[in-house]
Amino acid sequence: MWSPFKIDHKFVMRHSDRLGLSEQPFRSDSLVARSSQASMHWRQYVYHSMALEMQRHPSGILFTTQFSDYLREKYHAEEGAHPGELLSLEYVSCADGEKAGMSWLKLAWINLFAAPAEHHLKIGDTEVFIHRQSQRGLKNRLLHYTDGQVIVKK
Repeated sequence: MWSPFKIDHKFVMRHSDRLGLSEQPFRSDSLVARSSQASMHWRQYVYHSMALEMQRHPSGILFTTQFSDYLREKYHAEEGAHPGELLSLEYVSCADGEKAGMSWLKLAWINLFAAPAEHHLKIGDTEVFIHRQSQRGLKNRLLHYTDGQVIVKK
């Protein structure tokens, strides 16, 4: 099947669980009896693979375009109230107690002089501070923004 763009089927299959895709994408080399079923699968595949464009930061953090757009909007909305500060991402994973196994992402502002330059990262167009321990915890995890909340997926 000819396509004006090349889609990496193996990449989408490997990361479909991270993206929360319930349907398996249609593969062009499989045989499908009815063309309507094939076109339905193809539309679902294109929608899911195009809607969640992922990027990998050199530190190993995966993030979607929606997440980088959210950070950019938050930064521009609040930067006037925080001169000399940098947006900070903190990933917390609880190991003990009643919240054991739970994890969350916290966004705050940190003084520019308190944030070491080697931990300044660019997520999309936005420069943020992510502490070394949070970078380690977020490595190979996907950051996504949907329905008004940030989602961290393994």
